Amino acid sequence: MKVKCINSDGREKFLTVGKVYEVADKDDTYYFINTNDEAFSFHKNRFIEPNLWESKHSYYCEESGDHQFYSSWEEFLENCNDLDDDLNFIFRWDWKEKDEHTVEPDDSSFQEVLLLYRVLQRKGRLTSQEILVRRDQEPEIKEWLRKKFDYLKKLWEPL
Repeated sequence: MKVKCINSDGREKFLTVGKVYEVADKDDTYYFINTNDEAFSFHKNRFIEPNLWESKHSYYCEESGDHQFYSSWEEFLENCNDLDDDLNFIFRWDWKEKDEHTVEPDDSSFQEVLLLYRVLQRKGRLTSQEILVRRDQEPEIKEWLRKKFDYLKKLWEPL
């Protein structure tokens, strides 16, 4: 899990405001973070989770020939929420501003595009989904993506 610092530690030698840190462990009150080869505990109120739209992956993923478009998050869930994770394995997502992509929705309230990339493991085929979303839908989308990430981690056990 990664968190972004929003409040320095006062001593200003361990935390940098705006920097994203990897959480080594956590409890109800504290995040345990490794900084400069040392582990420290910091109160959770010093951090927020980065927004999905702030993530810029180091390499792009090409949309597949089997590309599907959904005009809203709700439409996507209605059609795809019950898909089996084994058969429809999500391996990547990208959140982009509308301007970064080809979509021009009629509804101006949709300013963002969520791209999902799947592999149909049994068939060895790639598919992609393009979904128009709003930033206020991020908490629900994060929760949905976390479930997919949990499945990905299970595939890599015991690492």
